[in-house]
Amino acid sequence: MMRVWLETHAANDMPLLLLVLMLGISLWMLVCASRAPNGMIGRMLQDENGKPSVLRLIVLWGFSFATWSLMKDTLRPDGVDRYIYGIYVGGTFGAHVAVKIGEKWSGVLPWSKPA
Repeated sequence: MMRVWLETHAANDMPLLLLVLMLGISLWMLVCASRAPNGMIGRMLQDENGKPSVLRLIVLWGFSFATWSLMKDTLRPDGVDRYIYGIYVGGTFGAHVAVKIGEKWSGVLPWSKPA
């Protein structure tokens, strides 16, 4: 009985429920940050200069939708698509590494001519 419910409803209802929950929490964070800009959540949504930054909220929303997409894909009867899973893992965990590498890169490629 439970398996039938999981196969028919969980593939659609659970990812959507978690997406709504994640977006609701992010909107709650936005309300908390607007009420107390110097509070913990308000400081979390500020950039390096201490100014409010919408970029961090956009990243959180992007993570929420990417997680929802992965959950929908995982619960498909056919199984997980390797490419969607690889893009999710690469985007989630590789972005920070790519930013750090970009900060340390001098802009010169090994095969480029010296100036």
